[in-house]
Formats: sequence, structure tokens, C-alpha cells
Amino acid sequence: MAKLNIPTTNREGTSKLLALPSEVFDRLLADISAQAAGIKLIPSLPTVIKISNVSVVDSEKIVSALIALHIVRAAKDTPLDEFVSDVAQAIESFDPIGKSDDAKKGLRLLLEVNTLVVSSKAFTIFLDQGRTLYATKILTDIRFAFRSDATATPYGAVILHTLKLSYHEEGHHKEFLVGLDDDDLKSLKAAIDRAEAKATTLRTHLNTAEVADLSRG
Repeated sequence: MAKLNIPTTNREGTSKLLALPSEVFDRLLADISAQAAGIKLIPSLPTVIKISNVSVVDSEKIVSALIALHIVRAAKDTPLDEFVSDVAQAIESFDPIGKSDDAKKGLRLLLEVNTLVVSSKAFTIFLDQGRTLYATKILTDIRFAFRSDATATPYGAVILHTLKLSYHEEGHHKEFLVGLDDDDLKSLKAAIDRAEAKATTLRTHLNTAEVADLSRG
């Protein structure tokens, strides 16, 4: 029995990937290898890579399926030979192409693409947190301080800011709201400025040590 299960959403892309003609397959490997490695490559690659003689929709399915395999391997740290065998067995459950030696050879070549090996590992490190930020927004508005007689002129008004954090947690999209005043905004800006300064210092050390900064790729 296969040790690995390929989700239904990636099965069509996986089958199409292994069924690509050899020249198209080789071009795909070359195009992916030419990309700069880093965490930003993972979400962008399906729209960046265009596969010859393949529709845009199918191309995105194929590349997404390939990325999914790399992410799983990076998360599990499974040796290549073992992982190729596991994937081939998993494919057999929905497509007989998984049994062929050509498919296994193709899988090995795909899983050896260094750009994706490095990017996937960096991406799993980034995601190895309870929550990952998706988007931020600050809403600013006025709220009046009304008197007991709501028809009378208000005492005054308060300017409020609401920090809206949209994030992913355990596969779900969630939001969190935080109320801020002007002083809070200044504190938040100071904290961000300090974090950016620390990142600049760390990148200087990375450059000195000749270590690639995968967070920017």
C-alpha cells in the first residue's frame, strides 16, 4: 500500500505532468531550473511557467502538482529513492502510468530540480509557524461621543485606527482586528523600522558569509 496519498486536486496535474512529450518535459525542467530560488518562487511559479502546447489552465495544474510533491518531500525530509517509490505507488492508485519505469525516471528528474528543492525547503521553514500573515490593512475612522440626548451636539469625536490582520491557520483563512490610537501607530512604525534595520544587518552578515538569502528569492 502506498505510503503517500496524492490529493484529488493534484491528481490530474500529476498525470498530465508524467504524460508530457520528452522535449516538452525537458523544456519544463530547463525553465524551472532557470528561476531564482527562494520562498517567493513557490506561490508564483504556476503563473510564471508556460508549458509548450499546453493550455494555461493545464500548465498551472501541472506546475502546482509538481510544487506539491516538492513541498511534501521538503517537509518530510524523505530520501529521494524512497520518495520516488512512494510517489509512484501513490500514482498507481489513480493512473497506471505510475507503474512505468519512464514515469519513475521522470519523477526522479523532477524531484532533483535544485531550484525547487531549495525553494520548497525555504518555503516549509517559512510556513512552520502556527499562523502566517496573508494581508494587512489599517482602517481609520471617526466615532462621535454622543450625549445622553442623542439629538444634541456630541461632546466631541475620537479618531480610531483598526489594524486588520488576515492570516492562514491550519489551512483556514482568518482575520484578527486590533484597535489603535495615534501613539500605537507610532509604536508600530518604530517596531517595523527596527525590524527592517535588523533584517538589513542580518543580510549584511549573510553576504559576508556568502549564504544565500532565500527570503527574497
